[in-house]
Amino acid sequence: QMAYDGRMDPKTLRSMIRSNPGLISQIERIDGKKFDEANIENRYDTLKEFTSTSNTKAGGQALALNTLIHHADLYMQTAEALKNGSFVPGNKIYNEVAQAFGSAPPQNAALVARFFAGETGKVATGGVPAEGEINGILKNLSTSAGPDQIAGAGKTLLSIAAGRATPLMERARQAKIDNVVHVLGPDAQSILARRGFDPATMKPVTAAPKPAKPATGAIQDGYMFLGGDPADPKRWKKN
Repeated sequence: QMAYDGRMDPKTLRSMIRSNPGLISQIERIDGKKFDEANIENRYDTLKEFTSTSNTKAGGQALALNTLIHHADLYMQTAEALKNGSFVPGNKIYNEVAQAFGSAPPQNAALVARFFAGETGKVATGGVPAEGEINGILKNLSTSAGPDQIAGAGKTLLSIAAGRATPLMERARQAKIDNVVHVLGPDAQSILARRGFDPATMKPVTAAPKPAKPATGAIQDGYMFLGGDPADPKRWKKN
């Protein structure tokens, strides 16, 4: 299992394979795929990169992107709460923001924007993918901003994080360690799906176009449309 996951030191694994050639077939039985002996070093080294929490390593970058996705989602939820006046202590989203950032946020929109910019800025430092682009958005947010600007910043940050996660996912796939390395956690994947992204490809999901509303008096399948909501059966009369 360690050999399959890429967790075994390459020298040790190659020595074991030389002394026991049947080991490869045992590894292949785990998932039925051919074991690429030439990829042993790459798998091992790449897995080490993903298990590091340093922002200069793949694992630290993945951690930062997961956090950024969570922050972006909170931005958009907070913007909605600010608009309807429900961003107050005790409110669900207010409490989630306080828990995520470790301190109670202000309730004024402009101050909330500055609070977000400062806290998220701690995530986007030290080699995180798109660090400059992210900090440029946060710099604009740190000036006076209202709910719409907060929501817009959240949406942009979400798109950046989704896009920058793609190369990390591809790197794990190429090293054939995507069976043990998941760049995006379940929470981040859920947020992306809810916000219109395909977590598998990180691309926005295009909504299917709505069918055109039939004209009043139109005939379909032997029924005449009387106008109003075409989904309402009462708006159709047998012709």
